[in-house]
Amino acid sequence: MAVSFGGAAHAVGLAWVCSYGLQVVLLSGSAWGAVRKLGNHETPIPSIGQMLSLGGWWQLSSWADFATFQLPRLAGGFALSANALVALDVAIRAAQLAVAPLFAVYPLLLPAAARAWTRGGAHEMKVFLERWFLRGAIALWLLATSFVPLERAALAAWTGRSAESFDIWLNASVLIGVVAHASTGLFSSARLAVGNVRPVVQYKTWQLILGLVFIPPAVVVGPVATGIALGIALAAPALLYNRREVDAFQLRLPSRHSPVWRRVTVVTVLLVSILSFAVSLLAGKLPSWLVILALLPFWASASALAWLWCSRSLVPVER
Repeated sequence: MAVSFGGAAHAVGLAWVCSYGLQVVLLSGSAWGAVRKLGNHETPIPSIGQMLSLGGWWQLSSWADFATFQLPRLAGGFALSANALVALDVAIRAAQLAVAPLFAVYPLLLPAAARAWTRGGAHEMKVFLERWFLRGAIALWLLATSFVPLERAALAAWTGRSAESFDIWLNASVLIGVVAHASTGLFSSARLAVGNVRPVVQYKTWQLILGLVFIPPAVVVGPVATGIALGIALAAPALLYNRREVDAFQLRLPSRHSPVWRRVTVVTVLLVSILSFAVSLLAGKLPSWLVILALLPFWASASALAWLWCSRSLVPVER
């Protein structure tokens, strides 16, 4: 609202500060209420050294995210043209916006995982993870792959630039990498609930290494190479981490002959084909914002129905 009255940069900065200030005010009341509910039971108190050790190792997560999400922008300021830097930045922001609803749910996973671990130990945690891991992975896969045909039109409607100015390989690489990165939230929450963050730190270490190795030379080549390098740096360690966590928690996954894989393949091909045809049919006749306004509801509802159809072929988890 303040932007409309002028002074856009000052308005954005003021809104940023006020937003965090309001959060502090709201959270302080909740924190005080939570502290008052604590009992007087004797519990082991971690030492300063233990807290510093945990916090120091946990900084790897922040540096890994910096090397993948911020380093391309910083290095691109020296090596890329203004248009290429904008295309890269918009691709990253669009991918983060696509998974934003998932990150809004993740804060609920940690207390749920902690309750499962406290209530039934390893068995209850296994039941919790089996109930949500594959369903969440299928949902992310369907949303990401089916959004690729729409992304250029969505970015054109968002920025006012032509859809042809956005490279599909750049957008798709960044989107898949960010979605793979987002898929690790369930296992990371489980590890925090159990109190063993070593696997998370190892995963983030590989993300940091790949980001530092792949992204700087890719920036010199161009924005598409940077997007591909970013996608690899995010997706490769995330998928490996998920695979290892499935084995560590001994989760039961469907066999190769399970109908769920055939259903996922069929709906993926159908969604991508239908949306690609619809975009090519409407792109030259309607403005980008009308194309997105018409196709986004179809994309969301079709993806939800496809997810429900695929989920019905999963074997119910037994306690």
